Amino acid sequence: MRALLCQATGTPPRLAVAEIATPVPDDNQVLVRIRAASINFADTLMLAGRYYVRPEPPFIAGSEFAGVIEAVGKNITGWKPGDHVIGAPPAGGCFAEYIAIGADHLLPVPTGMSWSEAAGFIIAYGTAYYALHDRGRLQSSDTLAITGAGGGVGLAAIDIAVRIGVKVIAAAGSADKLEIAAAHGATAWIDYNREDLRGRLLDLTGGRGYEVLLDNVGGEIFATSLRAAGRGARLLLVGFAGGSIPEISAGYILMKNLSVLGVGFGGEYAAHASVRQAVYGGLLKLHQELPLHPEIDREFPLAEGVAALDYLGARKAKGKIVIVP
Repeated sequence: MRALLCQATGTPPRLAVAEIATPVPDDNQVLVRIRAASINFADTLMLAGRYYVRPEPPFIAGSEFAGVIEAVGKNITGWKPGDHVIGAPPAGGCFAEYIAIGADHLLPVPTGMSWSEAAGFIIAYGTAYYALHDRGRLQSSDTLAITGAGGGVGLAAIDIAVRIGVKVIAAAGSADKLEIAAAHGATAWIDYNREDLRGRLLDLTGGRGYEVLLDNVGGEIFATSLRAAGRGARLLLVGFAGGSIPEISAGYILMKNLSVLGVGFGGEYAAHASVRQAVYGGLLKLHQELPLHPEIDREFPLAEGVAALDYLGARKAKGKIVIVP
């Protein structure tokens, strides 16, 4: 099979498409023909050697896929060849034509989704759901501010929040990203490369500040957003796509009764089948009520996998980027 191999981690990593042996599933695995694999920020960290999962090169990166089961191990029940599945293996391996994966890490493709949509579903929408439902306890009376609102998790959070009647303020770094955020249901928007982020957040909340912040960016964007928090606000830290990890004043947290909550969905998803099933079940319920369709920015063939990763690294993506083996 063909795979995008990381031969050495770093910035940039050394990557090449290579012919390698197709994996053989063991008794507790299934073999999946991958039809699409989406790129996530965690993939870039793994390839740089800065993720908490650090496989030894050479390895296949890629943390999320959609595909068709081709073979099952002798201990597998509940799955059969021909089933359409999605998965997010803890150690990667999705930027390839095939993957052997434990059956407990598989979920059915939601009804009505394309391969690319399905491949971009469980990490972005799972992260957003886990952040808003499990960590943030989002209520319909809340105002939710989202930084990095034009990315995969940001758009997923908008989709989830508007379904429960929440007012969403989308903040992103360009007009085209905000246009997509508005199309997904954001009720207000801020271009933080051109506008006063703190001032606009306060204006849009009548001066009281937001109740919940979902931050994908970190750095100065988070620091500025923090200063527009309402009393008792919940701050959900999802990622640091801006490249720097901010420091938070304990005194400010105390003074405003803030709750600062980490959203480490990947580790919870990998370690606990109960989390996988609860999050997927919650998303499926939303999908059945009003279909969810992940925003797909671009599809790249496997041979152009390096270009796909560069596109994400340049922060050009509006929604998800997908590699099609």
